[in-house]
Amino acid sequence: MMRPITIIQAVGAFLVGRLVILTSDATTHSLTIQELPSIITASLSIYLSYGAGMAMNDCADVGIDSMHDEKQSRSIASNTISLRNASLFCIFLSILSMMLSFIASCNRCLGFPVWTVVNLAVMAAYALGLQRIFLVKNIICGYLAVAPLIGASLLGDGTSLLRRGVEDKLLKLAAIGFPLQVAREILKDIEDVEIDKGIKQ
Repeated sequence: MMRPITIIQAVGAFLVGRLVILTSDATTHSLTIQELPSIITASLSIYLSYGAGMAMNDCADVGIDSMHDEKQSRSIASNTISLRNASLFCIFLSILSMMLSFIASCNRCLGFPVWTVVNLAVMAAYALGLQRIFLVKNIICGYLAVAPLIGASLLGDGTSLLRRGVEDKLLKLAAIGFPLQVAREILKDIEDVEIDKGIKQ
C-alpha cells in the first residue's frame, strides 16, 4: 500500500535539498554530523507520511480499484487487507510521522512539524474527494512532488544569512518545479483516459 519505490523519490528530494543547504555553510563537515540524526528522523517522517498518503488513497479508491483490471491486485481491492485494518494503518503511520517530525525539528522550530501536518491534511483531503475535482488533483500532486524541497528549507533554524539565502533558492526551485509537475500529472491523466473510461469520471 505504501508504494515504497515512489515515496523514496520524495525522501531523495528532501535529502538533496537538505544537503544543498548544509554545503552552503563554511563548517559543512561538523554541521552535517551534528544534523545527521535530525536528517535521518525527518527522512523517516517523510517516508511514513507519504506512505500514509498512498494508503489513504487506496482506502478511498477501493471500489474503483476493484473494477480496474490493473489495480484489482492491490491489497485492499483484493481484500488481502480489510478496509478497517488499512484505515488503522493510515492513522498509525500519520501519528508516527507527526511524532518523528517534532523529534527531528532543530531547536524546537515548528516549521517542519507544521509542514508535515499540512501535507497529511492535504493527502487526506485528496483521498476523501479532492482527487475527483477537475485539475485540483493535478495541483495537489504537483505540490506534493515539490513539497520535500519546502520541507528541507523548514527543517533547520536558519541560523546564518548564507543558509537562509540557500533555503530561499530551494523555495524558488519548488515554485518553478510546481507548474512542471502539474503539467506532468495532466499528461498522465490524458494517457490513462482509455484505461479509466467507464471507471473514473
